[in-house]
Amino acid sequence: MQRSLSRLSATVIALVALCAGGNAATVPAGFSESTFAAGIGGGITGMDWAPDGSSRLFVTVKNGPIRIVKNGALLPTPFHTFAPYTNSECGVLGLCFDPDFLTTKRIFVFVTVSDRVQRIVSLTDANNDDVADAGPVTVIDNLPTLGVNHDGGGVGIGHDNKLYWAVGDQGDARIGLDGDLASLASKVGRANLDGTVPGDNPFVDGAGGNNDYIWARGVRNPFTLTFQPTTGALWVDVVGDNWEQVFHMRAGDHAGDRTRENNQPTGYIRPQIAYATNGGGSFGGCITGGTFYSGSALPAEFQGNFFFGDYNSGKIMRAVLDGSGNVASTNLWISGASQAIDVVGGPDGALYYASYGGTIWRLINQPASQDIVLSTTSLRVNEGRSAVLTVRLATAPGSNVSVAIARTAGDGDVAVGSGMNLVFTPGNWATPQTVRIDAAEDGDMANDGATLAATASGLTTRTVAVNATDNDLGSSAPVILVSTGVLTIAEGGSGTVTVRLQDAPSANVVVAVARTAGDGDVAVTGGSSLTFTPANYASPQTVTIAAAEDGDAVNDSATVSASAAGATTRTVAVMVTDNDASPPAITTTADTTATVNVEYIHDVNANGNPAPTFSLTTFPTGMTIHPASGQINWTPGATGTVTVTVRATNGVAPDATQSWQLVVAADQPPVATVTNPVANQVLSGATAEWYGDGRDDVGTTKAEFYVDGVLRWTDVGTGGHHHFGGGHNLFDTRAYSNGPHTLTMVVYDSAGQTGSRAVTVTIDNAAIVPAPWSTADVGSVGVPGAAAYSGGVFTLDGSGTDIWDNVDGFRFVHQGLNGDGTIVARVTGVEYTDGWAKAGVMIRESLSAGSRHAMVVVTPGAGVAFQRRMNTESYSDHTAASGSLSAPRWVRLVRSGTTFSGATSADGVNWSAIGSATVAMGASVHVGLAVTAHNNGTLCTAGFDNVSVSASASIPGLVHAWKLDEGSGLIAIDGPGTNDGTLANGPAWAAGMVAGALRFDGSDDHVALPADLAPTLGGTATVTAWIRTSQIGHGTFWLAPGITGVEQAGAGNDIFWGWLDGSGRIGMQAGDAPSAKSANPINDDSWRHIALTRNAATGMVQVYVDGSLSGSATSGTGQKTTPIRSLGRIEDTGGTPAYLHGVLDDVRIYNRVLSPAEVNAIAVGGAPLNNG
Repeated sequence: MQRSLSRLSATVIALVALCAGGNAATVPAGFSESTFAAGIGGGITGMDWAPDGSSRLFVTVKNGPIRIVKNGALLPTPFHTFAPYTNSECGVLGLCFDPDFLTTKRIFVFVTVSDRVQRIVSLTDANNDDVADAGPVTVIDNLPTLGVNHDGGGVGIGHDNKLYWAVGDQGDARIGLDGDLASLASKVGRANLDGTVPGDNPFVDGAGGNNDYIWARGVRNPFTLTFQPTTGALWVDVVGDNWEQVFHMRAGDHAGDRTRENNQPTGYIRPQIAYATNGGGSFGGCITGGTFYSGSALPAEFQGNFFFGDYNSGKIMRAVLDGSGNVASTNLWISGASQAIDVVGGPDGALYYASYGGTIWRLINQPASQDIVLSTTSLRVNEGRSAVLTVRLATAPGSNVSVAIARTAGDGDVAVGSGMNLVFTPGNWATPQTVRIDAAEDGDMANDGATLAATASGLTTRTVAVNATDNDLGSSAPVILVSTGVLTIAEGGSGTVTVRLQDAPSANVVVAVARTAGDGDVAVTGGSSLTFTPANYASPQTVTIAAAEDGDAVNDSATVSASAAGATTRTVAVMVTDNDASPPAITTTADTTATVNVEYIHDVNANGNPAPTFSLTTFPTGMTIHPASGQINWTPGATGTVTVTVRATNGVAPDATQSWQLVVAADQPPVATVTNPVANQVLSGATAEWYGDGRDDVGTTKAEFYVDGVLRWTDVGTGGHHHFGGGHNLFDTRAYSNGPHTLTMVVYDSAGQTGSRAVTVTIDNAAIVPAPWSTADVGSVGVPGAAAYSGGVFTLDGSGTDIWDNVDGFRFVHQGLNGDGTIVARVTGVEYTDGWAKAGVMIRESLSAGSRHAMVVVTPGAGVAFQRRMNTESYSDHTAASGSLSAPRWVRLVRSGTTFSGATSADGVNWSAIGSATVAMGASVHVGLAVTAHNNGTLCTAGFDNVSVSASASIPGLVHAWKLDEGSGLIAIDGPGTNDGTLANGPAWAAGMVAGALRFDGSDDHVALPADLAPTLGGTATVTAWIRTSQIGHGTFWLAPGITGVEQAGAGNDIFWGWLDGSGRIGMQAGDAPSAKSANPINDDSWRHIALTRNAATGMVQVYVDGSLSGSATSGTGQKTTPIRSLGRIEDTGGTPAYLHGVLDDVRIYNRVLSPAEVNAIAVGGAPLNNG
């Protein structure tokens, strides 16, 4: 993963401790947590909301894709997929949005492209189609990495409209890069948005040796960075060796790197937050992403708080700031957020936090009363551009609420461009609505400010502070460039530097050059006042700096500064080499220990003028010293103690000597320590941790990792820190049996000596789903799958070629089901391993690869489908759901005898049937969740929540049911009753919605029934059926075709079940009283489920379409007794019947009014044909 995760705690992986039905996270009182998105495989590294009101959360994934969660749904197609270098902590590491995103549609991404290069690139979404317009454009290239850890990845845009990023120190055991101004390692960088260098960066030296992008330095492993909304202050989260730290970093600041953690001396900045790495009772051991909360949904005391996570502990912390913007207190706020990786505020005012493992949670408080909720109370916009904020209500109103947005104070150049009047209803109150804020161009050079107020009758007014950044600022401020930051000259001599301006000034600029600190022997002797004009600004002018002779023998130093009104002062460090003779003085302390057969190297340094030379006067055989550099080399062959004396001489008396006793010891074997896992830890899944360290008097060269005595991995490297797999989270426990195992790490030194450390762990990949669930791979899979359960969410990793054709390969979480039943789940996300990767609910006859089954699946690229295999090891069938559907999506599968019916829903309430089929399974079956990658060398990760399994109960009152599945012959069987019908005048058997159906030609086809239906249909009753028709009916009900019924000529003792009007709407009517009709036509030649109800006592009639109420009316009351003896027509006692032109399937008659839930259950196949 992205950061230094070398101290992962045991609790991160111990999912077995979670109990069924419990929420793993502990949240503050008055707050509730819910799963916002899940199943985002590949390692989440960061996230940010698009600042355009589109409700799109962009998520960076370590292994390449940028995923979008839009309106709560994980889109199946990534915004863009990189091909990054992903070893260790490398990969796609972070993103940020252009503050002018409404105009530019530009996104900046930090990505590792090789084992030596990282880049910041830009992508655009000009088409607003959730897919990047073209390939990435490089903005900043050649950011340093060694392809291991401490790569950094923080990226953001400040209130100065500059691009900031942070890079770590290139890996474990690398020290000193913080002071190297030629390197961007261990630095915070800053650039213009086009990638050029801002002239006011603190270390700009033009053609000199500095890297001009450097803004600040001394960061070991900067996880993320963020900007305080109210002040624009830059805060950087830094993962440490011994302390986790958060810094407020300004230009030129030094955070101390790994050598001064939480112990920074004078001249360095101190952290705003620091906690001991994996210390007792600490917040954790690997600080991750953070954010300042600026919304208004949370109570007022949370305004401006800084929230951040820790990967090791799975905790979210809350830091409260004082009036000066410094941290006053930091406390644990949330626990149980496994592998916490980033925290952001959402457009709905909620707080969102993500797990590296692929889940994003939403946290919101329970409001005490109605309120106006703002996405932010501090908004920044650039002059001449626009920005947005979003508004919603806190709770559902009893009636419509109007919210007005207006500027109430401040500069008139800030205005509400759109969304000034918003209406919230009981249906849309929770959906954020967008308000656009415009900042007009003006002629001044001042930033503008204004206050916006959101008001509604009876509610507290909420305000937004708007800060408009002027685009004229700095146009007259000169930027001074100096040719070098360091100048070395000899005493009595001089040297030169050159000075110029970066940009053409609007008027002449005078630059003053003078010594501002240091020895008075250093002076500016030429070019102390330089005039630059709009014509000569780019021509370097020369400054001469001289060092006077003096009587001492000490090297002098001074600082020379170049300054101008309004400009950033540039400095030159002047070093003077003294020319007075002085005797040598040895300044180094010798290393007094050596190891047999290991080269001893020691550098002797000495002052003196002229430069001294070196020699050995007392030394063992074979020891040498370089006369000019003073480097001593010797490889001892035996243990013992020797005396070493070195002399430095330069012709000026006296010579300098230094002696020491050098103790030679035998080479000691290395010592191994295993940091993770700890003894007796329970491991599971594909991403367990296993790493440790080798410590040696010479250094280690490699580590071997053994499982139960069998070598499984060798990590070669001299840094002393070693990982199974070469990086974090690469120990796949699924390759080993459940139960105890011994893990042994063996480290080697350069002499081949070894040290080892073993821990005993328990691998448990079966008990990670709660009873009564079990999990297993079914069929042939290229990579073993896994499953986990946490806080009501199932996460499945499945390989396999497909669930299709005559054999399957997939991961299954299942339990037993005897007889009829229903499984419902919401698929929260499906990783894009292939467009036909599948995640869904399944009922399966056995766990063999070719078993009969039925399932409803969600795919990342091919929508939602009802699929089934009717016979063992036979080929599969497919019915697609209408529309381009994707996760998150509810799916439902119902078994009723041998009939299996699939449905899908956006909200789990309103269901749309997909299809039904006959699959002859035994009574005892397996029901559960299935995932296949459709790519047999890869694991597909999918998430499920709201999972329920229930046995079906019959709906009472069923008196007649014609399934119309016969397929041949002239008899339509009444399943629960005895009213078998005869096909009259040639209706044809056809494919139905539920197996077979019957087609009517609209001329004279019908089903003749021997028994009168009026005793039931003339009273209180319900009729349900599947119908498919394109017929245009009749505007007069007694002339219209329908499902069944009768017209009594000249009187009102009649009833019309499912009559079609002239616009194609379907109706229900008793006598000559009003009719209930569907809200919309149903004659679109697609399958529609119709339910018609009548209460004979009250006259209430209702029409349901596809399980939802579509129309109602008060029609005629009392029993209707005119006989009804057919299906597929409305009979007429005085004329010609009106015949249906279309297809009917599964016609049912109940002797009571069914409830909406019962109607919905039938529409989605949830009611067996049992007479209740």
